[in-house]
Amino acid sequence: MKTVRAFLFSVMCLAPALPLLGDVPDWENEEVTGINKEAPRASVFPASDKTLSLNGDWKFKFSMTPDERPADFFNPSYSVSGWDTVKVPSNWQLYGYGTAIYTNVPYPFKPNPPKVMGEPPKNWPAYRERNSVGSYRRDFNLPVSWKGEQVMIRFDGVESAFYVWVNGRQVGYSEDSYTGAEFDLTPHVRPGRNTIAVEVYRWSDGSYLEDQDFLRLSGIFRDVTLFAQPQTHVRDLFLKAGLDREDYTTGVLDGTFTIRNSGKKDIPAGMKLNYSIDGISTKLNWEGRNGSGRVQTDNRGRLDSGTLEVPPIPSGGEVQISLNRKFPGVKPWTAETPNLYRVTYSLNGKDTRSVNIGFRSVEIADNGAVLINGRAVKFKGVNRHEAHPDYGRAIPREVMEKDVQIIKAHNISTVRCSHYPNHPYFYELCDRYGLYVTDEANCEAHGIRNSSMDISRKPSWKKAHVERNMSMVHRSKNHPSIVFWSLGNESGNGPNFEAAAAAIRAYDTTRPLHYCEFPHGHKAVDMDSAMYPPVDRVENWGKQKTSRPFFVCEYAHSMGNALGNFKEYMDAFESSPRMVGGAIWDFVDQSLRANPDGNGIYKPAPFKGVTQAYGGMFGDRPNQANFCDNGIILGNRNTTAKTKEVKKVYQYMAFERKDGSLSVRNKYFHKPLKGYTLYLVSLVPGGGHAVERMVLPEVPPGKSATVNLPSAAMRTGSLMVLADARFKLPEDVKELSAKQLEHVVNECEAYEWFPASAEKEVSVPPRRRCLLFPCFRGIPWSCREKVFPPPSKMGCFPPSGMAAGI
Repeated sequence: MKTVRAFLFSVMCLAPALPLLGDVPDWENEEVTGINKEAPRASVFPASDKTLSLNGDWKFKFSMTPDERPADFFNPSYSVSGWDTVKVPSNWQLYGYGTAIYTNVPYPFKPNPPKVMGEPPKNWPAYRERNSVGSYRRDFNLPVSWKGEQVMIRFDGVESAFYVWVNGRQVGYSEDSYTGAEFDLTPHVRPGRNTIAVEVYRWSDGSYLEDQDFLRLSGIFRDVTLFAQPQTHVRDLFLKAGLDREDYTTGVLDGTFTIRNSGKKDIPAGMKLNYSIDGISTKLNWEGRNGSGRVQTDNRGRLDSGTLEVPPIPSGGEVQISLNRKFPGVKPWTAETPNLYRVTYSLNGKDTRSVNIGFRSVEIADNGAVLINGRAVKFKGVNRHEAHPDYGRAIPREVMEKDVQIIKAHNISTVRCSHYPNHPYFYELCDRYGLYVTDEANCEAHGIRNSSMDISRKPSWKKAHVERNMSMVHRSKNHPSIVFWSLGNESGNGPNFEAAAAAIRAYDTTRPLHYCEFPHGHKAVDMDSAMYPPVDRVENWGKQKTSRPFFVCEYAHSMGNALGNFKEYMDAFESSPRMVGGAIWDFVDQSLRANPDGNGIYKPAPFKGVTQAYGGMFGDRPNQANFCDNGIILGNRNTTAKTKEVKKVYQYMAFERKDGSLSVRNKYFHKPLKGYTLYLVSLVPGGGHAVERMVLPEVPPGKSATVNLPSAAMRTGSLMVLADARFKLPEDVKELSAKQLEHVVNECEAYEWFPASAEKEVSVPPRRRCLLFPCFRGIPWSCREKVFPPPSKMGCFPPSGMAAGI
């Protein structure tokens, strides 16, 4: 146990939104990243009676420039009755204020770090909207039961910089749009009615680290929450839940609780921290045209409970107390078996809170493989932006859950949060459903990397790089789903990233570090990485003798109608221990629903628009047109042919027909194939495909089982094999039409097609491209000497992943 002093995350300032140092405003000073912000912590809230959501209606005023903003609107006497009303969370561009801008690399303002007010070309929106400002205001009633407690406020996401006032008094300032900002409101609130005002700047010096490949939107786009806690409370906790590496069946808990005394008096020894650890059973089932699935865990019963003694805490100080335990026979967490435990804790019986943990270990083997709980895994990943045509980046929880269900239903095991920490609830979903996560810091200076303006090499920007990484780590450190920390994206490789890596390693050694910009072998990170390498290069990297894993953080660029060489990439990953996988670019199209507004310009129109608009359609300059539409699913969450290809190539079962029998290999790394049904479909021209069922014997991870095929037609004829543990085809269905077969393919987890042994194929000479040619329903076809399954209807089809041409 040790005593540490509580600290604020930046400098004090009580003046309204005026320059902090001379003539330099806070939002153009890279060394001012926050004012009066609390230190970052794990995102855990008190019970519901001690929280109050400030989501909902806020009065709103849009100003084209900082000079035009209502400078004294934070005074309660200032009338906002004539202002518009907007919903929080939201992006103000979706309400018609300002211009939505899509740009990949170029900044949407004139770059000159840390300045954002320079004069851009006159045809850029930034020429007129020279750092627009959104002024938000609303009232709230402080619950009577909160009297005498510390009152806090948390903003989970505001883009890009903002000031806060309560009852006319300035509370603080914050940058970093994608991790939470907390402030202590205790000195500023009063019983009953209170007025809160928030002034949001579209751009700031922080925007130089937010040059991601996405739609540039603004505003309070994540939750705003008030909460109350005792003056002495558990401010933070870090529960490292690992496994003993001798057998990977004994849970090892290395926990630290940070307890703060915010009161004016010293606290003597004698307080007690009570805790309990209980298993969580999960039963998740979902169905729909965009994918179905099931996640079930049986993890009931209490693992542990106890009491920890708290030493004296001086006024304004903090102490840390440890919880170190071993638990033989725990149920480990993996993406395939997401077993969770709930840790509930309170201080002297008050302020009860809980957090979910999962016991799992992440290691790097001598051959470069990444081991989860002692077993080498391949990360079958996708990059995911927070994007929706009707909500912008203010993604509702139900949409987040739908995204996770689509991801799971299509055999994707891994999500890279590109390129910023996602909403806190997304990680809870990944814990419950079972997904590996690469959490990535909000650091991308793409438009100025490797130039004279490269801020990764400028000492004055070191603080921002380190803080953004550590804010991410502190917020999400207890989530078992997060297996890698990523320092950022496409932002140069200067010493500021080395400092960020050192800061993370000094705090958390349980997860490897990733960053694509460092040269291979760089000591600041634990793995090598690349974007969009050709397949042969992936194969060659796999042949290198090294203990460093290789993660292809972006590949299979999904713009258009295919991913391109996707199966070949997966084969290359599986050919080498160190090629641990990759992440498709990317999950969802980033368009906005919009209506024409004259002169070829479109305005966002959530839920009412006639089209989904992309870069350039909003009158935005610079822009990269439809380069934002790279998803394997559409913005409205409908799946595509690309989604089906991902599901097939990423599937966790391999089938082989030989000598009248069928071999089924389990490609899961931790989960047995248990309770699966095989559907054996004899394909014949014209439809009416006979189907038989067979129970698959249990198959351990990495092992195979062989079953005898029941008929001569299945042993030598054209055969489709499908497998699933959830989907049940009705017993009275003996034949399948082409449409029914398509439905079964979509529902089942894995499938394979075997041509008839004596079947004649339409041969096509090998060539770079394949002609469009007629394919008849029920007839297999070939291209580049490869055989493809029969289409479900007659038409003209190029092979999946190949361009049609002449």
